[in-house]
Amino acid sequence: MDNPTNVRTLYLYNLPSRPKSTTHFTRLLLRSINPSNYFVTHPSASLPQNTTQTHTPDLQPLDEQHGILAVSKSRSSKLQGQCFLTFKTTGDAAAFLDKFNKDLKVAGREVKMGYAAGDSLLAVSMSEDRPTLLQKILGSRHQSKLLRIDDEYRMQHVLRRRSRRLRSKLRKHGVDDAEIIERVAKLQQTLLEAAKETHTESIDTTAAAPAAESTDGKQVKTHRVSNPPSNRLLVQGLPAEISEAELETLFQADGLKSVRLVAVRNVAFIEYDSVDHATGVLERLGEEYALNGNDIYITFAK
Repeated sequence: MDNPTNVRTLYLYNLPSRPKSTTHFTRLLLRSINPSNYFVTHPSASLPQNTTQTHTPDLQPLDEQHGILAVSKSRSSKLQGQCFLTFKTTGDAAAFLDKFNKDLKVAGREVKMGYAAGDSLLAVSMSEDRPTLLQKILGSRHQSKLLRIDDEYRMQHVLRRRSRRLRSKLRKHGVDDAEIIERVAKLQQTLLEAAKETHTESIDTTAAAPAAESTDGKQVKTHRVSNPPSNRLLVQGLPAEISEAELETLFQADGLKSVRLVAVRNVAFIEYDSVDHATGVLERLGEEYALNGNDIYITFAK
């Protein structure tokens, strides 16, 4: 099978969700691929830890016969039964796919596979012509993490983005620089005041939920409120690029009056004409709802 994307990373799915341990999972997978694999026949041997910091000549394969360098498995419960295999070369990846596609079983499950949409970080780091791409990806991931866990960083990010869009729009309409500066400053002040107002409304809680766990296993601080029923809902943990139109579609129901998104704080307030209508929507969606890959939290606002 040809490699149309010239990557050396394969995506495997329909794998068993256990064992949870990545080390044990890797040995189980290797046993199904190559029963005579060194790390299968020597279970006490430590698996090689190839990383983006490892120089290419020093990379140690997990399976020499098939050129497998790494098995990547997400900690997220939503991605159980899936993993990525990184190979020494694109040829190794192609040969593995030709040999095992529709012909690999792990713990009795027929494993499905295909080329990954893009290379793993390890594979990217091995490409001599793409050193800057690795730094770009790592920088993007670091920024995404900061946007999730750092309120101040997220607020400044939104301010810069909204200010940039406003400047561009005003310049297209021929507005002079002095007025652009004034209107951008006014926008920033409005956003900051909205953020302060939202912080005041959301921080006064009668109960706080435990911190949520991110996909990298670290704790992300999320304040959850427990207020008495009202005709307004508070939505927290929204994705950074969510729009009021998307929220209006999600929370559309009888009695919907308004949707107010406070992008700086990644929260929104949804108002209905009665407590019953707000309660009905909360019961329909639940206190936790998966939206665009994020878990958002819904409760009554004060």
